[in-house]
Amino acid sequence: MKWNFFRDYTVWDTAGWNKISFAPKDAVRTIENSYGKKEVKPFGFAELRRLASAKRSGEAGSPSRARAGQPAFAEASARSPCHSSPCQATGHSGEGEIKICAFLLHNNFNCPDPQKEVQWVIDVIKTAEDLKIPAIRIDAITKGEKEEPFEIRVTRFVDCMRQALEATNASTVALGIENHGIQGNDPAFLKQVMERVGNERLGVNMDTGNFYWNGFPLNEVYDILRSVAPYTKHTHVKNIRYPEDTRQQKRANGWEYGKYVSPIYEGDIDHQQVVAILKNAGYNGPLTIEDECLGKLDADQKKEVLRKDAVYLNSLLA
Repeated sequence: MKWNFFRDYTVWDTAGWNKISFAPKDAVRTIENSYGKKEVKPFGFAELRRLASAKRSGEAGSPSRARAGQPAFAEASARSPCHSSPCQATGHSGEGEIKICAFLLHNNFNCPDPQKEVQWVIDVIKTAEDLKIPAIRIDAITKGEKEEPFEIRVTRFVDCMRQALEATNASTVALGIENHGIQGNDPAFLKQVMERVGNERLGVNMDTGNFYWNGFPLNEVYDILRSVAPYTKHTHVKNIRYPEDTRQQKRANGWEYGKYVSPIYEGDIDHQQVVAILKNAGYNGPLTIEDECLGKLDADQKKEVLRKDAVYLNSLLA
């Protein structure tokens, strides 16, 4: 499910869909109470492999249904001080439990008050630390990213990341900048930010479909994914099925995405190869389903596609 954490420090009460107000220091308790569980457990590759093995032996279903014995992915969301888009937490839940693997932020470091944005990131890091959530997705998108010079954008992002990391220097929570939007899908931007910050806690939230969305030919996508894999802290998994004669061409970013976005198991990107890249780089975190073809489907079709996505990804981890 999606759990909204608004800029005025209010959340929806999932039992009655009324708003609950709280102080920042009470965020952990509020999240725990919202999910009805005192402990929020991390969820990664090892757990997915266990589930895949259990599925083969008849002990559990694929992670796409929320009922007894059949784990499911869940989402929670929060809103930043400068951006109207939600921050999400994705995880795995069974009956009466949830395992959150990451908080996802839609931050914008070029908003009117970037210090509030940085403070928001700091608050989320502290909340994640207390809940033992291992990673946070940092959004690479900033206002004006198409117009501003490269150096200005890099310097601003580096400064904000340094502030957030230095303010939480005792934390073990990792920050992954997603290859998202125009500058996030520029490997040079990601490389410059990570190298200049120089902190082991900062890396990449690898979105397996976004470099392809950005227009890179398919044969180049794997090389780019291989280059960021050693820095990967978290993942999003999606796919696109372009016409065959366009797959190895350089395309405009986002070209016909709504038309050609596909289920993960049907797209052009070979996720068996992607999983191997991640494993070889030592990544042991979760594979988070972000199937954006669902917007084209009805409710029953969405359930079926998610089920097949999960079965497919589990088969790659077996």
